[in-house]
Amino acid sequence: MTKIGDIYTEIQKKSLCFAVLEEREHFSRIFVSLRDKDKVSRIFEDNSWNKLKETPRESYLYGMEHFCYYESHGEKITVVFQLACRSTLNSAWVPLDRKINLTAIERITLDSNGIPRLCAEDELCYFLAKCVYTDKTFDLQDIKRIESCFAKSDINQLMPKIESVFFRFSQKMLEMVQNKEYDHIINALWAFAEY
Repeated sequence: MTKIGDIYTEIQKKSLCFAVLEEREHFSRIFVSLRDKDKVSRIFEDNSWNKLKETPRESYLYGMEHFCYYESHGEKITVVFQLACRSTLNSAWVPLDRKINLTAIERITLDSNGIPRLCAEDELCYFLAKCVYTDKTFDLQDIKRIESCFAKSDINQLMPKIESVFFRFSQKMLEMVQNKEYDHIINALWAFAEY
């Protein structure tokens, strides 16, 4: 098991809620309840993870809790306490709407590998916002997650959440996801006249 896998196990042993948002080679981003911030920090320290300083150019709006960055033996984990994306104005981190953030930690489920994940609707909103606002592109790994979440989502639970992120473009966004038009979503969003 990797150091990242070990830390997941340690967090689970303490019965703390978390969700794995992203996993790349030697990197993970996890979502943790703000109320568990100190406990999770202690787990990282007790397991010899080094807390890294955040880069000076990182800024957070609307009273967001700053992310925590950890490293051990070449592996890195970013811990976030709100689901967020980059602002279109100044690239600062901004939280996704309260409709998503207030209940996200309560709706975490285990995937087929026993990894804790956001519910499909929350994860879909997170990845669409990540691709559009933070990364400004849809890579293949993110598309795979988006399509998996889209297939599992309950449209009645999804629509109020996605509308809090993409407003009147939400229906068009979902149509474009369904039609796999990822190369055109960002331009279509910026060209949308009734946002």
